[in-house]
Amino acid sequence: MRKNINFKRILRIISSVMIILLVVSIESVLCNHPNNLVERNVNSFYNEKENTLDYVVMGSSAAQYGIFPAIIWKENEITGNTLCVDGCNSKIYLSLLKEILSTQKNAIIVVDMDGFNYIKENKEYNFKSFWIDTMKRNENWKETINRVDKENKIEHYVPILKYHKNFFHSYNNISISIEKLFGKSTDTMKGANYLNENRLSKDEMKSLVVLKNFYPAPNAVPQEREALLYEFLNYCKDNKVKDVLFCDFPKAYSTDEKYADLLSYEEKGAYNEKIIKEYGYNVLNFNKLNNPCKLTKEDFADSYHLKYTGAIKISNFLGNYIKENYDINEKDDQLISEWNKSTEEAYKKYNL
Repeated sequence: MRKNINFKRILRIISSVMIILLVVSIESVLCNHPNNLVERNVNSFYNEKENTLDYVVMGSSAAQYGIFPAIIWKENEITGNTLCVDGCNSKIYLSLLKEILSTQKNAIIVVDMDGFNYIKENKEYNFKSFWIDTMKRNENWKETINRVDKENKIEHYVPILKYHKNFFHSYNNISISIEKLFGKSTDTMKGANYLNENRLSKDEMKSLVVLKNFYPAPNAVPQEREALLYEFLNYCKDNKVKDVLFCDFPKAYSTDEKYADLLSYEEKGAYNEKIIKEYGYNVLNFNKLNNPCKLTKEDFADSYHLKYTGAIKISNFLGNYIKENYDINEKDDQLISEWNKSTEEAYKKYNL
């Protein structure tokens, strides 16, 4: 009799533990939404059919606001997507690259140079968690945690420990979680973000100056960042990534302080450009050119980000550049039809 009581007690304990683990696991999925915008864009990339993209843009928000794949498709019939993470830098660039090559091994890799040039860490955005907690749980995911955020390893494996504040909002996240697990559709903007607002004061916007013909002398980046650039380039070479295009997207300034920041930024860009060209890859620096897209201050939301009007101009330029300098894959009728439909929806939704 005593044995039966003990057995039932043990069984209840085991059952309780299993139920707790199940609830924690479910809540970890429902609560794990570090940034819905990043998640939407990353999921859109994962839902693209394997080896159907001509290019993928990787980097931070400047690239995500500056390139519209819908525009590039409409004008040049070139397929692409933006896989970008707000506020990120080159610490996660290799991880982004590995994810791109895992499904789009023949794509032209368009690299936002902001991550290599801008040295200050963006404290407003926890970009490492944005990416780690949104990407697929694979070997690259494990490697990325160990490389850039090992001290928070347990929280990445059990997200509810970090995102417990989302616990009482789980019902609002159910649709997002279901879409992530079972959805197969891509976003009509193909990962790009539409921006139509001023992020500076009226006086700053009024005095905004667009950089052009800007050729500062090279200035070395910190050794740690230079090592990340070499690691990225060596990985490309070792894995026979033939087509990599590094882009320094348009910048603008309205104060002496911002000009000094951009000067420092472009000096480091000039240093990095010399290294990149040694590896045989192209660099497209919009700030060196004589404003070929005819950007005005009205096309900028702030010093680093373009409004949709500027993104349309840059996208048209980049599409033509890719078409003239790289080989574009042939596409079947089904893929063309899908892209035509998606692009038409994007044009209607965003008045492109």
